[in-house]
Amino acid sequence: KVNLAATGYAVEDFNSNSGLLTVKGDEKYVGAEITVTAVDERYNLIDTAVIKVANGASELAFATKTAEVKVNNKIRVNVVDEDGNVVALGNNQDKDGIVDISYVILDKPEGARVFASTVSGSEDHVFTDGYFDMNLTSNQIGNVAVQAVLKYTAPKGGNEAANVVKYYTGTQIFAVGNGSAGDVVVMSINSNEIVINDAKATIDAAPIVKNDRTFVPFRALAEAFGAEVAYDEATQAVTAELNGVKVVMTIGSATYTVNGAEKTMDVAPFINGSRTMVPVRFVAEAFGIKVIPTYDENGATADILFNL
Repeated sequence: KVNLAATGYAVEDFNSNSGLLTVKGDEKYVGAEITVTAVDERYNLIDTAVIKVANGASELAFATKTAEVKVNNKIRVNVVDEDGNVVALGNNQDKDGIVDISYVILDKPEGARVFASTVSGSEDHVFTDGYFDMNLTSNQIGNVAVQAVLKYTAPKGGNEAANVVKYYTGTQIFAVGNGSAGDVVVMSINSNEIVINDAKATIDAAPIVKNDRTFVPFRALAEAFGAEVAYDEATQAVTAELNGVKVVMTIGSATYTVNGAEKTMDVAPFINGSRTMVPVRFVAEAFGIKVIPTYDENGATADILFNL
């Protein structure tokens, strides 16, 4: 026998036998913590867990952006709130709650065979842990876009005539590679956060949209892929070298060079604060980096995914 207890202002009800916890519905309790304690008196064992009260679930978020070709990749998909916190949708007692998960392959390399499915049994974790696992396979190297859709039928409560059905969705572009999928970098418009191979970091200049063009900080993007970057203050030229490719751009000039060959952009780099901002496609494609933008509900650029 294990004795259970829960403490915290956000506790609406707690069953000390089953561990079923109900949280108060008032939004003021979002962010509050509940401490659950388990005691086994016979063996003199005790443990505690702290549960954070999150906002209601809003979408699905994939735990990685890379996959290996010709391998059945197991990828974690989390149910998250608007702040990115993982949210459990509730218990599955008496099988009143029902989860259905489906997938849509939005994009893939030409001729590729791509399959996505749910790891058997992992959907049960949606109720208690807020996640499920997806199998993803592709027989070709390239970028694969997958949309996951979770249909959650919640148990009806009180005198409700029918169960409540909710949908949660999320889309991810995966860089599928052989062994190592290559570097994947994600930047967001007006955000100083950059994600490099799933690791988050901070940059001192955020990508922006100017005159319908997306500009990113040259040094931050180049160094994220391991390039060597130098700036000549006298000529206002910025130089980056990566994998034998040397790119030189000059502030205020639409002309740039790739390994000495002169090329022309339709816009020119400029200084924003103390950082050189460059048009994203020209600099990325000069190094052979693929650029994949994502858009918000208004059609504006939201994130830019770079894959080398």
